Amino acid sequence: MKRRRAILIVPIALAAVLVGCGVSQPTPLQKVTTGASNRPGTAKPNNSLLENPHVSQLTFFTEMNMLNSTTGFISGYYNNKFSMWITSDGGLHWRLHEIPGVPTHNVRSGAPPIMYFQSKNIGWIAWITRDKKQNVLTVLRTINGGRQWTKHTQEAPTVANYIEQIDFSSHDDGWIRAFSGGAMNQGDTPSCVRAMAGSQYQGKYNQVLTYHTTDSGKTWNTGTPLPLGKQNSTVLLGLRHEYPSGTKLTVELYPMDENDQFGRERLGGVSAWTNWEGDTIHLVVYPANETIHFLKSTVVHEYNHHYRIATLNNGHADVPLLEKIIREGLAEHFVGDVLGANFHGPWVDALSEDAAKALWETLYSVHAADIGEQTDALVFGGQNTDVPLWAGYSVGYYLVKWYRQLHPVVSVIDLTTKQCKEFIPNFRDS
Repeated sequence: MKRRRAILIVPIALAAVLVGCGVSQPTPLQKVTTGASNRPGTAKPNNSLLENPHVSQLTFFTEMNMLNSTTGFISGYYNNKFSMWITSDGGLHWRLHEIPGVPTHNVRSGAPPIMYFQSKNIGWIAWITRDKKQNVLTVLRTINGGRQWTKHTQEAPTVANYIEQIDFSSHDDGWIRAFSGGAMNQGDTPSCVRAMAGSQYQGKYNQVLTYHTTDSGKTWNTGTPLPLGKQNSTVLLGLRHEYPSGTKLTVELYPMDENDQFGRERLGGVSAWTNWEGDTIHLVVYPANETIHFLKSTVVHEYNHHYRIATLNNGHADVPLLEKIIREGLAEHFVGDVLGANFHGPWVDALSEDAAKALWETLYSVHAADIGEQTDALVFGGQNTDVPLWAGYSVGYYLVKWYRQLHPVVSVIDLTTKQCKEFIPNFRDS
């Protein structure tokens, strides 16, 4: 279900700059390739647009949604009106469509609408408007490529201020992610997908709210607000302050499919990973109150990965099996030291200490230097492997535990910066 926004280079010049937390303050359109509305244009600048400052100030792109190498959509404002550009030939030609019923852009506007197309014909646009009495969610849906739109409106909770993402896992099953709170203090705009971990929020609330539809968007049910900013952003900001990595960190949040039984039951409603470069933490969260406990421990766990990769400068995929399991072991020890043992993940108890020792001596030590995706089976274990689920995590946890027993005065953050080979045990001397 994950979908990233990206501004791609096509034969027209897109002047939206991706910095920090996704899309920066909307950059005025510099060049545009369109003919009259609904007619293809040619791939050359529109000089009259470039020379008109009033037009350029009110024309900008917000998102790009490429379905494949030839078909895609751009959304944004053209002459103060919300519009979309469609290409079916890889960006050689674009058709401009103004979308009726969408608020115009002005200095008092809230966040711009979010657009998402699942196919060349089926798409949605959503936004939240605010007045003194209530917030209102509006969703437009098209089944003919944007020629006609049906409109749905419903009252939105006051904690929902703007839409961050639309995603559909099938034609009928879809999600909208809304966010509350004020603007960030680093020039962020409500339209950006990512929340910079080091940013301070302004406003009374910082909550993620999801809307779920099972009928293609005709009706939407509201999920339980997830107070990410109020509790877990505080944890993350505290880590950034106490254990600064000196590098940028981005956090991306996605809703967990309610049918993800493994994620909800075995992972506590939180799935996460840190990219190989170590600069982005991805969180997939099922929005429920009971998720908060697991989300907090997951944030701390993943931050340790970020810190280690940044400190050792080993942000690449070609790391040996030993480094992979040591990363997981260190992250869980970090969770225990920062939050307490009751926040440990289920992988800590996946193996007994004797079983972990036996697996290390007979299997993991033999493959410790192996590199490549084939080592993932030994990290995760479980189905279609010869080792228990999360065996690599558990072996890594015990490797770090055995090292700490021999070096009790070394702090967990100092352990995090040690090379993985230092954790290889010598049971003959113990």
